[in-house]
Amino acid sequence: MAFKEETKRKAFERAEGRCELCGKKLVFNNRGRTGGRGSWEAHHKKPRAEGGEDSLRNCMIICYECHQQPQKAASRIKRESNSGSSLDDLIFGSGGGSSNRQKKGRNKDPFDFGGLF
Repeated sequence: MAFKEETKRKAFERAEGRCELCGKKLVFNNRGRTGGRGSWEAHHKKPRAEGGEDSLRNCMIICYECHQQPQKAASRIKRESNSGSSLDDLIFGSGGGSSNRQKKGRNKDPFDFGGLF
């Protein structure tokens, strides 16, 4: 069984329309569209084959690129967080990497011009 539409919608809202691995802005209507702008997938944090459920808690919203290349995404997250955590640590939170990582373009002061003025 796969995630229900309601679960995917709630997970997308929880992720604020961004990839939960790289922070890329996503387009809700482009779920599953290969290569489309802002395309994404609902991904099981813990695979069903390993006992993972089709629940909101186990649903992760990730862009098409991260879904196709999980090791590349893990490397990108490690560089951003500088935590050295594994992909499992970052997804499940045991390493603390993703909770400390700012999502791309968010939580920044819009009036901070880097000391230019």
